[in-house]
Amino acid sequence: MPGINGFTLAAAFGGGLFGAAVGAFPAFILCALSLVIGIVIALVTGDGSFLTLVTWGPFLGPQSAFVGGTAAAAFAARKGLLPSGRNILVPLLSLKSMPVLLVGGVFGLGGNFLAGLLIQIPAEGPVPWINPIALSVVFSGVLIRIIFGRTGLFGRIAGEANRWSSLDKKDSFPWHLPILPLFLISLMVSLIASIVVLLIPGSTGLIFGLSALSVVLLLGGVKIPIFFHMALAGELYAAATGDLWWGVTMGISAGLLGEFFARLFLIHGDTHIDPPALSLTVICAFSFPLLKLGLWRLPGFVALIFIGAAVLLSRFFPRSAKSLTT
Repeated sequence: MPGINGFTLAAAFGGGLFGAAVGAFPAFILCALSLVIGIVIALVTGDGSFLTLVTWGPFLGPQSAFVGGTAAAAFAARKGLLPSGRNILVPLLSLKSMPVLLVGGVFGLGGNFLAGLLIQIPAEGPVPWINPIALSVVFSGVLIRIIFGRTGLFGRIAGEANRWSSLDKKDSFPWHLPILPLFLISLMVSLIASIVVLLIPGSTGLIFGLSALSVVLLLGGVKIPIFFHMALAGELYAAATGDLWWGVTMGISAGLLGEFFARLFLIHGDTHIDPPALSLTVICAFSFPLLKLGLWRLPGFVALIFIGAAVLLSRFFPRSAKSLTT
């Protein structure tokens, strides 16, 4: 992403307005489309400027557009203009409220400014241990919950639900999966993403972009799981290590963490705190202790040990959780 200057901050304000106008998730889908286009351009020409300026830039990047749309939805719900601040699918221009759009612009600017600061932190190892965009989305989501939410950071549990399960009426996307389907989807997605990135060097992000594009089906009400964080985790680690099984291990871990964070922060809250962004923040942070402990030098099959550790998180997931097909 570009550095911080007057032009990028102005564009970030516009990006936040745009995210509020079209909705946070529709804006993210456009970002995913630009990612696929940018990777193809980079593979053909060797020029990655499209990715820097457009995909992860101040206007369309999640740190601006997605954050702005998320904040605007929370503000609109607080003002009684939207039933739920977790609804980041709806284009808020339909509300015909200038304050809603301006809130999106302000938070878009702030999100981009924060990401610009985070990107200055030196990266160590084959995978940057800080993901500036994901961390910016996470921090902004927490701030939005504190400012506009009424349920507290971890949400408010009601009825017969508990911390690790939810009522259907409270369910948000992704529709929650029991451990076995979640494990299989994570395995499938991360395996494909890892194979592609190893066979096509320089294609990191391609399967992530295609996976993110699939969530356009949510706009039509089609119940699909969200799995782009699994794809990106697999791509990052497979590309960094040259080892398929490191990618698969981290992709599965990303899937389990995403479900864990959805149940911890999202499903009982009244604003959106993004589970995939939380998952990718932690997955990238894993690279630091892995580097310091020298685990990168281990053969890939040893990474399968981490799968077992990740599966232990399944004890947090209720056996009664409904599957995708129910």
